[in-house]
Parts: sequence; C-alpha cells; structure tokens
Amino acid sequence: SLSPSYTQFSLSYLYDNEFHIFNKEEDHIGDETASIVKPLAQVDVITTFLNSIDLDTELNIKGYFNEMQDKYYENIISAIKNNKKIKGKNEQYILNEINKLSSTNEGLNVSFEDFINKLKVEHSAPILNSIASLPYEELSNLAESLIKITSLKVKVQSDLETVGGDVDVAIITKGDGFIWTKRKHYFEADLNPQFFNR
Repeated sequence: SLSPSYTQFSLSYLYDNEFHIFNKEEDHIGDETASIVKPLAQVDVITTFLNSIDLDTELNIKGYFNEMQDKYYENIISAIKNNKKIKGKNEQYILNEINKLSSTNEGLNVSFEDFINKLKVEHSAPILNSIASLPYEELSNLAESLIKITSLKVKVQSDLETVGGDVDVAIITKGDGFIWTKRKHYFEADLNPQFFNR
C-alpha cells in the first residue's frame, strides 16, 4: 500500500529455532480512514479518549446485558409455572415459545454489541478526522499529553507504575524521516557543558 500503514503482532520463540506469530493486526490510512491512533501496552486511557468508554466498562455493560436477558426469561418462566390458571398443554406451549425466544439471545447480543460499536465509531470519527488535519507540532503535543494522562492515572490508581517519567516524542514523516520533537537527556545539560561544546 502506498498510504501510511502499520502491522502489529506478538512473537513467541518456539523450540527448534522457530518463531510463532500471533495476534496479527494491520491497518492503513485510506479513503475511509483519515488517521489511526494506535496505543500499545497501556491502552486504557487512550482507548477511553477515542471511544468514550474504557474496555472494562464496555465488558461490564455487555455482561450485565447478557445477565439481564437470562434473568428476564427466568422470571417469566417462574411466573408461568407459579400461575395456577395456566396448566397442562397451555403451560407447555407457552414454555416452549419462551424457550424459542430465549434461544434468540445470541442475535440480541450481537445486535447490542453492534450498537456499542456504532456509538464508539460515532464518538471517535470526529476526533480521528481532527487528528488527520493537525500540524506535526500539535500531533506531538497530543501524543505527549495522552501518555502523561496515562501515567497520572496509573500513579493514582495502582501500586504498580507501568508508565511514568519523562516522555520522549518523535515524528516520522516521509520527507524528513525520524525527528525528535522532545527528548530527555540521560544527564543534566547545565552540569555537562563540555558535551555541547564539542
């Protein structure tokens, strides 16, 4: 592809000098995609920024929806069995019809997941379109800000700081190649003037 693209995968070393590639994911900028924001490693804050919902909350909502459906049918079946006016063939017919309805839960689940995905796309599309038109300096600031917010969240939420410290930022363009826009030094510049006087 002539347009910017990425390929991401996990690599595992196996016996007999063989590597195993899995979780392969590819994407590229094209007619329908103006830009791509791809978080790696600690993805929750950036995913929430883009989709308006974090993965844990999304999974909890989907789980609650499934649980609610199951309880709904259980309550109906219980009400029918406890109703003394519904007996014999009538009761069996109604229970069979309810079982048919409950077997369509999978379709409802897919429909609900499609709805959640539609909401995510509606939220992320304007953001991605705006990102596509940002100048390089603003892209650099956005990337740094998202990493800093991730670092702050990890710091206040967890004992294990998986993101932290100074943030290095680089931009890779077709014309200029790899350019640092922000880079920390491993020493204090003021204490080592001889390094810069070479």
